[in-house]
Amino acid sequence: MQDVLHALFFVTAFGALFLAVIGAEYLYVRKTGQTGVYHPRETLANLAAGFSYKVVDGIAIALFIQAFYLSVYEWGLQWQPEASVLSILALIVFIDFCFFVNHVMMHKVRWFWSGHITHHSSAHMNFSTALRQNFTFALSGSWVLWWLPAALIGFDKDWVLFAIEGNLLYQFFLHTVLVE
Repeated sequence: MQDVLHALFFVTAFGALFLAVIGAEYLYVRKTGQTGVYHPRETLANLAAGFSYKVVDGIAIALFIQAFYLSVYEWGLQWQPEASVLSILALIVFIDFCFFVNHVMMHKVRWFWSGHITHHSSAHMNFSTALRQNFTFALSGSWVLWWLPAALIGFDKDWVLFAIEGNLLYQFFLHTVLVE
């Protein structure tokens, strides 16, 4: 139950942040007279896709991804680093590398691509585009490329969850034509 509450917290907290940033970008685009950046129907579709993705992802994390993590963790190195700047930095860099591998695989493996193509189907690049994710991501199995290596090394599952969510937060800010 605690994992479900964590998932709801992430959806609510980051959802509010994302909506604020999207709103600020929209106002900036209007103020500067730029056209073709936001289209209401596409933006609503992006928001709906992002919401459904995060809800299913949160449920998947709470119901089976973290249980899988703990079962794999027992067979790994069980490094269990103390909380320090070095161990947190190591985790962030490691999770970012795992995201890179995961993202490459989502473009190269057709099964993973079928869940990732939704993200690339938007005609306009703005912050709402980052939210255009397919809710089937959790069912595709590509999350294993993020979670499994971290479990085998021995990072705490809650640390890994925060690192992955932090990585997704970082990725959100890469999806706009306004930042070059």
